Amino acid sequence: MPIFKHRIDLIPSLHALAVTVLQLTLYFSVETPPVVLMAGLLIAPLCFLTVSITHNHFHVAIFNKLSLNRTIEMILFFQNGFTEGSWKPTHNLHHAYYLNRPGVRELQDPNNWRDVSTGYKRHLCRYIFPFILSHWKRHASMSKARLRHGSSWNTRLVRISIVLLLIWLHPLGAICLFFLPMALSQFLTAIHSYYQHAGLDTDNPYHASFNYHGPFYLYNIGYHTAHHLKPGLHWSKLAIEHQKISSEIPAQNMVGCYLSWTKYSNPRS
Repeated sequence: MPIFKHRIDLIPSLHALAVTVLQLTLYFSVETPPVVLMAGLLIAPLCFLTVSITHNHFHVAIFNKLSLNRTIEMILFFQNGFTEGSWKPTHNLHHAYYLNRPGVRELQDPNNWRDVSTGYKRHLCRYIFPFILSHWKRHASMSKARLRHGSSWNTRLVRISIVLLLIWLHPLGAICLFFLPMALSQFLTAIHSYYQHAGLDTDNPYHASFNYHGPFYLYNIGYHTAHHLKPGLHWSKLAIEHQKISSEIPAQNMVGCYLSWTKYSNPRS
């Protein structure tokens, strides 16, 4: 049996591993507080870029062996703070209910850009922290299977043990090189999530998401309409799927990628 379900996943796996090597190198080699803080601020954006790897992995696992998947999830957790037991169930609910109109609370998207009480678009600042906290709570619309889904106690114990070890060996290094990037990744992911759908009040799946052509290191995260239509499709195939449906996507739903040097428009050919 091959190690990878899709051989191209070797690239994001090496990407995540390289970030971890950089984190640990700085953690064990830098001790001066101002330098540690500067290193943390520099490495935080690199950790944020691994969120797309986590997202894609939670939709289509990278490895064929469960132990390897749990290992890559642990590596990614210490870069962006997301776990298979917190983000994945809530994100699946988002896919199930993102088109729902206001009115039925128990069938609401847990990451709804609308204010549930008024039905109007909520401001970004009122979206960020509910988004982050939504991954640590149970939702009424979760099925029993989704409620049962979560990290095993063994995984949680390993995660907590590593956290405590990092704090014990180098408290400032743990804060600046691991916890700061994790917090920043959560914050920026909330902003990214908001702008993927905010203001698109429609039940037409071709009109309900903003899209962009991102650079290679975002692993096709910008093809959001195609992703919502086929959430089980591997990320490497989303560009082709986007081309197939591009004529159905309104031109105003194609936006520039904020992490690219180039602004793109929707290709109609």
